[in-house]
Amino acid sequence: MKKLLLNIGQRVALENLLYDFKGSTGGVYRALKVLDKVTFNEAERKKFEIRYIMNRQGGTTVNWNAKKEKDKAVDLEDLEADLIKTLIEGKSSRGEMTLGDKFLLGVGELLGMNMEETEAKTEEKK
Repeated sequence: MKKLLLNIGQRVALENLLYDFKGSTGGVYRALKVLDKVTFNEAERKKFEIRYIMNRQGGTTVNWNAKKEKDKAVDLEDLEADLIKTLIEGKSSRGEMTLGDKFLLGVGELLGMNMEETEAKTEEKK
């Protein structure tokens, strides 16, 4: 069991990562369990003034009131934590990480991943 203290940006990053998940039934089940833990309920959306805005590229930008931000403690089963690590490593190995993934990097660090080492392994494969 892993206990993570996630900020709003990290929760949004996990939502985005997990909504794109494709895999086995067991993986989808674990992804849904994590989503249940990190997705914002209506009260949180109001409290933190979370807004989903369409951007020019056709994607969604998420904004919130940083002054009202409060971290959320999330308990992850070992298999759930492993799924997130695998998804982060996969995104990195495919060269899909961008500067916009800074919150996802923070999640990786909370899970004990050495993000510099992950990057170095990816660069060595090229």
